[in-house]
Amino acid sequence: MTTTTVAPPVTGQDINLAARATRKALELVLAEQGTSFQPLAVLNVITGRGAALDRDALVSVLANAFDVDAQTVLTLLHGLEARGLVRHTASSAAETVHFELTPDGQKEHQRLTAITGELIATLYRDFDPEDLATTRRVLVTLTERAEAHVRSVLS
Repeated sequence: MTTTTVAPPVTGQDINLAARATRKALELVLAEQGTSFQPLAVLNVITGRGAALDRDALVSVLANAFDVDAQTVLTLLHGLEARGLVRHTASSAAETVHFELTPDGQKEHQRLTAITGELIATLYRDFDPEDLATTRRVLVTLTERAEAHVRSVLS
């Protein structure tokens, strides 16, 4: 008995092309604002999880997200600190260091979030909200399956 495999209507290549195109559009918008993806991503992570992450955890999260080493992340954090957008705080009791946004960092984050929100609204306009919710569920499940496969192969 011969089995045939039917190609799925959406492939990894389709997903990759869409991700690359949207990332390029985002990078162009951010470049117009004098910044790039990584600083915005750092501001997003610190805003969303900064207080919950000590420096080492923050560096680990960002290094994994950017696929870079810890030193590269620390250089990025120090650059944002030099620009007055983030500051580090040290807790002597716990001997931990945390990063937080400065007031200027909060303003910059809000400004960039508004600008990127406009881009997102433009790119996603006219899509049915239920289709988008389904797409998200499919991509989350696909990601989980791929990560599980990688773990099983590597273990």
